[in-house]
Parts: sequence; C-alpha cells; structure tokens
Amino acid sequence: MIALNAGQSTPRRVNSWKTRPERRPGLSLLELVIVLGLLAVLAATAIRSLQPVADQGRYESTRKLIEDCRVAIAGDADLRDAGGSLLIHGVIADCGYLPSDAEALANAAPPGVIQPFASYSFDSDNDGINDVTLNGGWNGPYLNLGVGRSAVTDGWGRPLDFQNISGAITILSLGSDGVSGGTNGYEQDLFDTILATDYLGSVVFRLFDIDPITGGRIDPVLGVGEKLGVQLYGVNAANVDNQGAVERQFLHMSDLVNYEVRRGDTLHGTIAARGLWWDDANNDNIFDSGEAVVRKTRVYYVTVLANRERRVEMELR
Repeated sequence: MIALNAGQSTPRRVNSWKTRPERRPGLSLLELVIVLGLLAVLAATAIRSLQPVADQGRYESTRKLIEDCRVAIAGDADLRDAGGSLLIHGVIADCGYLPSDAEALANAAPPGVIQPFASYSFDSDNDGINDVTLNGGWNGPYLNLGVGRSAVTDGWGRPLDFQNISGAITILSLGSDGVSGGTNGYEQDLFDTILATDYLGSVVFRLFDIDPITGGRIDPVLGVGEKLGVQLYGVNAANVDNQGAVERQFLHMSDLVNYEVRRGDTLHGTIAARGLWWDDANNDNIFDSGEAVVRKTRVYYVTVLANRERRVEMELR
C-alpha cells in the first residue's frame, strides 16, 4: 500500500490508449446506387416539367424577332412624328431592296449591291440650279440584336429563313422541332409575310394652268410641239439597277383630256415631283437639256403610302 501524506490528493488514473471516435452507420453501395437513381428520375421529371416554360420563352422571343424584322424591312405602319405625320422608314423605303436574310439587317454597312446612305440633288427644270434634294441608300443597322448577341437566330438558335416569291417576303422560323410544317404546340412554324401591297402605292399627277385674269385653275392649251410631263425623283425611280440611289424618271403626259399621268408600283416613302409644260423640239416626249420651258410648277414633296393612291394637283405658273 502506498501511504499518502496528509493533504495529498488521490492520483488520477490515466488511460494509455487513445479515445476512438464513435462509429456511425453509413450507406452501402447498393443503397447509394438506389439514391442516385431516384435523384436522376427526379431531375428528369423536373426538366420535363420546365420544358414547356422554356419553349414558351423561346417562342415569344422568336415571335418578337420576326416582328422586328418586319419593321426593319417594311417600316412601322403606326410610327408618326411629333406633328402626327406618318414616318416611313425601313430597308424598302430607303433602298427599294428586298433582303434575302436577316443578318444583313443588323449590319451598318450595306450589302454589296446597295448604295450607302447619301443625299442626292437635281436640277429639275434645267436652269442650272439644283432644286430637288432627297436622301436614299442603306441607313443601317435596321435590326438591334441587343447586348451579347452577334447573330440573328430564333429562340432555338437557328437562323430565320427568308423566302422571296414575286415580291412577297416570308420571314420563317421552323419552331421547336426545326422541321417545316409542324402542327403541335411549339413545333408549329412561326412566320410573317410582307406583301407587295405593304410597300407599294401609286400616285396620280394632275396639271392645271392658271387663268391670268381670274387666277383660277384652267386646263392647259398647248401650242404646236408643246408637251406636258412630270419630273419624278425617288429611290430606284429609273430602275437602272443602282439600288438605293435616288434617280429621275420623266413621266410624259399623253392624256390631254384629263391632264393626268399616273405612276403605279411606287415605293412608299417620300418622292419629289415637278410638272413641266415645255417645247419638245425633237418630239421625243422627253424634256431634254436646252428645250424651252413654257410653264412649270413648284417642286412637290409627296409621301406615297402603301396600298393607296395619292392624288397630287399641280399648278403651272
């Protein structure tokens, strides 16, 4: 026995082995496989349940893109300035050009066959002074892709299809399945068609002489060799394969009963026109340089509207 001195405490007993951690039950390999399988099923179910939501978003973004392409090409029929006047813009009004794909709409530079935006001036009565000024040419970009986008694609990442048949442009997305003619839900094709009647109108010019006594309007009374006509200026007006440029076209007035001349299939937008009564020295029905002007109207700037006929009454003075 060990004797303890007075005041001395009993010594503690210390174990010589380390304390082991408490063992906890775990998953066996089979149990782990079962859990992973259940998670996979749940994930697949969640993805399938969210797919309609994703397709709805893709559908809406595609529909909006097609609408934006239509405005870029044919303009916004409801856009007006502060005074309430219709503002006609877009690729067709600026260039008389029917694009073959959506990518060009997002570019500032014109496609190779199109003239860049410029101001054009003309001398409409051959007096040596330019009196007509109009703008024409590519004024892009016409389509804003937004931040982070570099390509024009539908909601499913595919390019839009442009189909041009006899002057009618169809802008087409093949839907979620990418196959033409889908009939179910989001597999259906999304499209919009721009018809020729959406960008072509017509204009009729009527010429009046002015009675020198009363100041009222009267019909012109032409002398021998004298003719009536209208100088017209507009984008692609002469159809000389110079798309986007403002050009001159002379309209000879052969109707000397109604004193009218009509121009159909005129691009919507702004044109300029001047009526002329002149002495056609070489009898070619064209107002040539050096031929004498008997009377002339002022220069009229006219807004041509799609699918409408505009009538312009012009006074010769």
